[in-house]
Order: sequence, then structure tokens, then C-alpha cells
Amino acid sequence: MPEIDFKPELRRSQNVDINRLRLKKDEKARVVALKKPAYAWVHTLRAPKIVNGVPVKVKRERRGAMVEEFDLDFVARPICLGDLGTLADEGIDPKNCPACAAAKKSPDEVAPPDRRFALNLIRYSTRADGSLTTPFSCSAVVWSFTEKTFGKLVDIATEHGGIEGRDLILTCSNEGFQQFDVVTGGRNYWQGENVRDIVLETYKSNALADLDVACGRNVEAHWLKKDLDSIRERWAIATGTASIADPSSGNLSDGLDSLFDTVTPGVEPAGVPRSGTGDVDALLGTTPAEEGPAPSMQDILARTDSGAAEDPTKINKQTDSTDYSDLLSKL
Repeated sequence: MPEIDFKPELRRSQNVDINRLRLKKDEKARVVALKKPAYAWVHTLRAPKIVNGVPVKVKRERRGAMVEEFDLDFVARPICLGDLGTLADEGIDPKNCPACAAAKKSPDEVAPPDRRFALNLIRYSTRADGSLTTPFSCSAVVWSFTEKTFGKLVDIATEHGGIEGRDLILTCSNEGFQQFDVVTGGRNYWQGENVRDIVLETYKSNALADLDVACGRNVEAHWLKKDLDSIRERWAIATGTASIADPSSGNLSDGLDSLFDTVTPGVEPAGVPRSGTGDVDALLGTTPAEEGPAPSMQDILARTDSGAAEDPTKINKQTDSTDYSDLLSKL
């Protein structure tokens, strides 16, 4: 069996510490992107919220009317396993991705993949009026956004000749979904003589190299299928189509008995007698003594008077005299 040391680089966790750009409602941030964004096709998986076996419903406004619908929990955002060429042409790849196959079969339960984008940014430290703080400071953050925001940035790039190296001012319009209004700055602060070197060094030292992880989670097919099974079960509960019992295993009581080793009244479990001491002995693997007539009260008193009971004060207590002093040195 190989040994392993307690070192951070030996961890196998997929969790990545990402310094994401997050703003509160109406908060502003002045940022600059020095390189192009990356993107990945991702599935945003959601399922009905179930409380005490009952689906939760909420009322929302849809196209000017209030409608009641299932309240959906966020489950996961896995990166689609489909072929990039197929996804670009068709928008879905059920042949290679289980989530795409589920979306094709049950589009109301699983959505097809969407492109999600991630961009390394430098965020300036600014005062309330938007001017730079003194002394100057900045930080590297990652901005993840949807196709709709990408469209806004395309319009800005088309109008101003690109995004890279251009200051942007973001204003949070929806804190829950981190939606921002985007406008260009009047000047590019990072090009200032006393600012440029700090910005470039901060970017080089802290920019996220693998932006895929900011778009979604890399996942193997068998884990993705487990999430899809869980989503399918919750939708079955919400729509009232959940099967109460598995036909292949009898009724629900039979299934619970097999899980908890309980006994259903009126049903003889195989291999275990229902009466006498044999049921306990069968479980413990011991052989019961032959049953005889129950002792009388006179027999019990006679045994007590004769001192048949063992004197607890005379029980020998075994002590452990093993020497452990050099045990660890022999490991």
C-alpha cells in the first residue's frame, strides 16, 4: 500500500477557488479585460423542490399574467459531454451526452445546453465617485455570463473596435442572477504611467488559467446520470407519477422489511423460526439448549441458599500488562 504526504498539491478535489465578480444591487465596478473570454456548453440542471414529500409551488408573472408553477431547485451546472462541432451545428448531442439525451426525451424536465462564458478581468479599486483610490490598487476577478450578456458585449465591441484593453463600467441590475448593465469608460485607466505595471503584474499572477471551471463543472458520465436520475425522481413526485412500489420487489412493506430486517405481521421470514429461543439463536449462530420444564420457586431459592450464584467480588480482573512503548517505532 503506497504512502502519501499531507500536501495541498496531492488533493483530488475538483473544487477550485475562483474569485468571482459579484456585485450588490446598483453597485458599480470599473473593470478591464486584457484577453478574450472562453466558453463552454453547459447544462443548467434544476428539479422541483420537494418538502415532506410534497412539491412546492410558487406564483410568478409570465407574459403579464400570474401563473402557478413548480418552485425549482438548482441541482448542478455540468459541462456538456457532447461533441463541440455537433453542438455548434445542432445545439444538442444526444448521442454523446446523457443530459442531451434526457433533454430530447423530456424537454420540460431537462433543458438543452447553452453556451456560458468566462472572462478574466482586472477590477480597479475606486472611490464612490468612480475615481481611482490612492495609492492605486486592483484585483483579478472572473466574470461568468450568459449568451444574452455576450450579445451586449458583441455590440460594444462592434461599436468601439473591440473589448480587450477597454475599460468597462458594470452596474448590477439583478443581484440574484448577477445581471449587469454595461457601458464603456471614457478613458482606459490601466494605460496610466503609474498604473500599467501594477495591472499587468496583477493579471499575470492571478488570472485563472482554466476558464472552463468558471463556466461549469467537468463531470464523468456516470455522475451525470446519477443527477439525471435524481431529477427524474423528483419530477415524478411533483407530477404524481412516482411509483409507490417497485413491481420487481413486491409491495412497499416487503421492500422496507428487506432493508431494515423487520418482520411483516402474518408473514414467516425464510430460515428464522417465529417462536421459542431458536429465533435469537439462529441469528447469533448458537445452538439452543434442550428445553425442559420451567424451574419451580423452590428450586430457585435452593440454588440461591447453596451459594450457586457467583460472588462478584471474587471475579478475577484481567489487566493489560502489554508494553506499548516501542510499538509505534515498529510500524
